[in-house]
Amino acid sequence: MAELSGKVAIVTGAGSGIGEASARGLATAGAKVVVADLNKERAQAVADSIVASGGEAIAVGFDTSDEAQVKTGVEAAVAAFGGIDILHNNAAITSVDFMMRDGPIHGLDVSLWDTTMAVNVRGYMLCAKHVIPVMLGRGGGVILNTSSGAGILGELVRSAYGTSKAAVMGFTRSVATQYGKQGIRCVSVMPGLTMTPTVAANVPPPILEMMKRHTLTQELATPDDVAAAIVFLASDRAARITGATIPVDGGFGIHTPSFADEMAMWAAASGASGAAVVEKVRHALDARYRDTLEADDVALLEGLLAEDAVWHGAGLDAKSDARGRTELIRRWNELTKSDKGAPQIDVGDVYTDGNHVVAVLEVSAGEGSGRAVRQANIFHLDDEGKATEIWAIPGNAVVAQALASGKPVAEHPNVAIFRATEDARARNTFGPEDIGHIERFLREDVRWISPWGKGPASREEVIAQFGTFNQATGGTFKLDINEVFADDTHAISLVRLQADRPDRPGKHMDVKEANVFHLDANGQAYEFWGVADDQAAINNFWT
Repeated sequence: MAELSGKVAIVTGAGSGIGEASARGLATAGAKVVVADLNKERAQAVADSIVASGGEAIAVGFDTSDEAQVKTGVEAAVAAFGGIDILHNNAAITSVDFMMRDGPIHGLDVSLWDTTMAVNVRGYMLCAKHVIPVMLGRGGGVILNTSSGAGILGELVRSAYGTSKAAVMGFTRSVATQYGKQGIRCVSVMPGLTMTPTVAANVPPPILEMMKRHTLTQELATPDDVAAAIVFLASDRAARITGATIPVDGGFGIHTPSFADEMAMWAAASGASGAAVVEKVRHALDARYRDTLEADDVALLEGLLAEDAVWHGAGLDAKSDARGRTELIRRWNELTKSDKGAPQIDVGDVYTDGNHVVAVLEVSAGEGSGRAVRQANIFHLDDEGKATEIWAIPGNAVVAQALASGKPVAEHPNVAIFRATEDARARNTFGPEDIGHIERFLREDVRWISPWGKGPASREEVIAQFGTFNQATGGTFKLDINEVFADDTHAISLVRLQADRPDRPGKHMDVKEANVFHLDANGQAYEFWGVADDQAAINNFWT
C-alpha cells in the first residue's frame, strides 16, 4: 500500500513548477489531491493528468490572499474528499515581470511590497487558518510551507520576496508550537534556485553557471527533488520532524562565501580542472587536420571557444584572423584546404594553468614525407574556461608554405635574443653578457605572473627571483631548455624543471613547463608566466 493512501492533500500554486511536482508526487504516494491555483485552467490540466495516470484529484481555483476564496476552496476540498490531512502552502508571486521590479529597498514600489506579503505570507496564514480546524477534527495533519534560501540570505534584489520567505519560516514555528500537542506538524521546505520551466526559460546561462559553482551537488535541484522532500515530510517517516526548515538547495546555503573561489583555486592547484581542459584542447587540435568536422567536433569547439573568440593568423593568408566562434569553427581545419594536400597533425605536450593553454603540434606533409614543422599554440581562457584568443607560432600560413616548399621555417628575429636569455636562466649565471641579453629581452617593468599571488614586478626583481630558487634548493635547481618559439607578439620556451629540498629530504621536483612571454612592439617582454604539466607537483614541492 502506498504510504499516503487514504490521505487528502491540498497544494496551492499547483498549476506549475514546484507545486505541480508536489501534487503529482503526493498523488503517486497514494494521496487524493486538491490541485489549487489562481489559474483554474492550469490546475485542471494538472488534475486531469493525475487522474489519467490512475490517481484521484480535483482542481479548484482561488486567490490565496482572499479569505473568502480560501474558505470556499477548502470547503470544496472537504466536500470532494471528506477532509484534509496535508496542506502544502506553495503559492507565491514568482512571475518574471514582478520579480524584476522587486529591487533595492530605496526604490521599492510599496504596492509591490504589499502584494508580495498578501500572497506569500497572508496567503499561507489564511490557508492554515481554514485548514487547521478540519485537521483537528481528524486528529491531526501536516502543514508544509515553501520558503526559500532568499529568506535566510541577503540578496542585492528581491527585497520583498526575501522578507516574505523569512516570515514563512517564523510562521512555520508558530504553527508547530501552537498545534503540535494536538497532532499537527508544521515544516518549512526551503528550496534554492530550482530548475522550474520559468527558471530555465528566463535565468541567463551565466547566472545558472554561477549558482552551480556555489552548489555542493553536481546539478541544481529540480521541482521533483523538492516534491520528494514534500512527500517524505508529509509521511509518517517524518513523524518527529516539526517546526524545522528543511533545505533542498544542494548545500548552497551552508558553506562559506568564498567556497566557489576556493574550489577553483584548489582545482587549479591539483590539476583536476586542468586535466579536463587539456583533453578538450587535445581533441580540438586533433580535429584540425580532418577534411570535415563531425558533429562531435563542432560540439566540442562550441564548448571550448568563447562567443567572441579571436584566432590570430588563422588562415593560409598570414594576415587573416578569424573572429567569433562561428567563423573559428568554420575555419578550424583550414590547413587541410592547402592546394598541396591535407597535412598530418600530431599533438604533443599540452599545458594549462586554468588561465592559459599551451599546446605543441608537429605538422607534417604526410606520413613518410620527411617534411615537418613544430608549432606552439596559445589559448587565453576566460573565467568559464573558454578560449578568448588563440595564437599559433609559427602561423598557419608559414607552416603551409614550409610544407609546400620543403624548406625549414625561417627563424624569427626575436628567437635569438630569447634563446640567449633562457640559456642564461638555465645556467643561473648572470655575467655582463648574460645581463646584456636579459636587458635586451626583458623590459625594465616586466611582470612575472605567479600562481601564488603577486610576483616580481621589475627586471631586477625577476633576476633576483632566479637566484632565490637556486638558493632555496641548495643549488640543486636545474632548468633544461627543450625548445623555443617566438614571433612578433609572443615567445615560448619549453623547459624541464628539476630540484631537491635540502631542508626537506625526499622532496623532489621533476616537471615540464611552458614559459609564455608577451612581447611589445620592440620585441621586449612586458609580462610572462609558467604553465606546468603538473602544477600540483610544483605546489607540493614548495609547500
